[in-house]
Amino acid sequence: MKKSSAPLAVALVMSLALGATAVAAKLITGKDIKNGSIGLVDLSASAKKGLAGEDGRDGAAGAPGAKGDQGATGDRGAVGPAGAAGRQGPVGGNGAPGPQGATGADGQSGPIGPQWPTDAAGQSGAAGPTGPTGPAGATGQDAVSLFVEGVTDTAAPIASSSPAPVIAPGATGVAEVDFPANLNGCSVFANTKKLSVRAGANIVNEADGVVEVRVGSHADLTPTDEQFKLLVVCP
Repeated sequence: MKKSSAPLAVALVMSLALGATAVAAKLITGKDIKNGSIGLVDLSASAKKGLAGEDGRDGAAGAPGAKGDQGATGDRGAVGPAGAAGRQGPVGGNGAPGPQGATGADGQSGPIGPQWPTDAAGQSGAAGPTGPTGPAGATGQDAVSLFVEGVTDTAAPIASSSPAPVIAPGATGVAEVDFPANLNGCSVFANTKKLSVRAGANIVNEADGVVEVRVGSHADLTPTDEQFKLLVVCP
């Protein structure tokens, strides 16, 4: 709708009247003003305000503009309060066993505990039945024990098993005893009556039954003729 020009004329008249020099009081009308000769700069602030029209209706929304560039990252905000604990997750599977560690030092032995009393022996059970007799083994030979007591420098024995062996004296403290038996696999033992003298013996001929006897002092093993005892045990 076109606005009326009356308010404008009134405003112009008032503005000119107020701004004119008080030379002559003359009423100025629209006929006295040339069309287009008055500019905005010639109007007072109140006249300019009166020239403003009513606000027009809002126009249609324009198309969305292009997306602007992303702005710079802002400062990091303060840490918020901790949230509530979540539910416990499922238990994971067992991991592979790690390498065995080094063996630790042995600990101290603990104190010995009290000893319990020994229980009384139980009664013997009844004897079981006798098993069947096994077959008889082969008849073994009787063990042979030969004995002689004599002196290393004397041929005749003092005492001996039967039949008596023959003593053959040799060097000092040495004699050979000849038993009438095969001494294969036999063992010999010799001794003396004096503590300061010892005797030794060994078989020198198994098939002929010859045993050598040696007698000497304990201190320096010096051969000496002394009384001896000789035992020969054969399986």
